[in-house]
Amino acid sequence: MAVEGVVSPPGARSVAETMDRPEGIARDKGLSIFAPIDHATGARSIGITLRPTQRQVFGHPKGGAPFMPCVRSQAFDRPLRARVWEDEDRLVWLSDDDAARVAARHGAGDGPAASGMAGALKADGLAATASP
Repeated sequence: MAVEGVVSPPGARSVAETMDRPEGIARDKGLSIFAPIDHATGARSIGITLRPTQRQVFGHPKGGAPFMPCVRSQAFDRPLRARVWEDEDRLVWLSDDDAARVAARHGAGDGPAASGMAGALKADGLAATASP
């Protein structure tokens, strides 16, 4: 499922196992985990069946603060969020926003902060979804 501005490498594990990997990578890099969100559990609470879908909100001032002086509206896209979800075919995906596209959305350009964050998120996403 391709959505413009969203990067979604496929995972090789369950949603829960895939979610644990980016959380571990984030913690190893000194990032704070602000909020785990289990959308499927929330949906069940109102009688809706939803395939496994989780979100993790994480960040660190060193990653988000360099963007803020440029364009304050970037606070809408910070802290970062990773989503791990299972599709109808039971394939698992880890999705996040394309950091370069987020920077462009707010007119922050292609500076080193945006390209560095985009590269780090891509590498972390690939590490999190790699085969066991």
